Amino acid sequence: MRYLRELEKETSSLENVPVTYSFVTKYITAVIGQKNATNPFLRGLLLQIFAYHGYDSLKVCVFTNREQEKFWEDIKDCPYFWNDERTLRFFGTNSDEINQISSYFEEMLAALREANQDRNNGGTSKVEMKLSTRYLIITDDVDLVRNVSVIRSLVESETYIGISLIMITDKLNSLPNEVEHFISVDERMGTVFERVISDSKRVNFVPDFMYG
Repeated sequence: MRYLRELEKETSSLENVPVTYSFVTKYITAVIGQKNATNPFLRGLLLQIFAYHGYDSLKVCVFTNREQEKFWEDIKDCPYFWNDERTLRFFGTNSDEINQISSYFEEMLAALREANQDRNNGGTSKVEMKLSTRYLIITDDVDLVRNVSVIRSLVESETYIGISLIMITDKLNSLPNEVEHFISVDERMGTVFERVISDSKRVNFVPDFMYG
């Protein structure tokens, strides 16, 4: 038994293996770094997401600004960025566009809350329902979305409801206090860590950058 415990300690972490990360269990994540690192990291991340998820089961929403809009130019019209009816594109660069998209999400969340309330009042075991389609909201301008209603709803939510949020910034202190999961990247190395930093919860990795 003592040998097994020692073996467990020695193999608790492995080197030179892929690092997995769940944006479902860690549904609020901050990506921290300079644009020359976070932009190609984000492209590589989206490539992997698109490879494993169809646009009928996952939608991607981007809240950005005019300066950064060009970064999204070649992908913002792909099916992942539209609702099923193609009447709304999940891409906002100003307050009016962002608030319109936020209202769309808030209507869905209100219907979900009502369905959960009816389910629980009916005596069914309390299992929170989630949105049938998964959504990933990405913002690279934290200040622009700080008071957007759907962002506030997400950062204050205690459970995953079908929407994940990635906030990209170069300033750790610009993030909402509720953010607990972080990915930092520079041109050579990345680190996954949590608000309560410890060696056991800090994982270094080599990012998959995609330039273009």
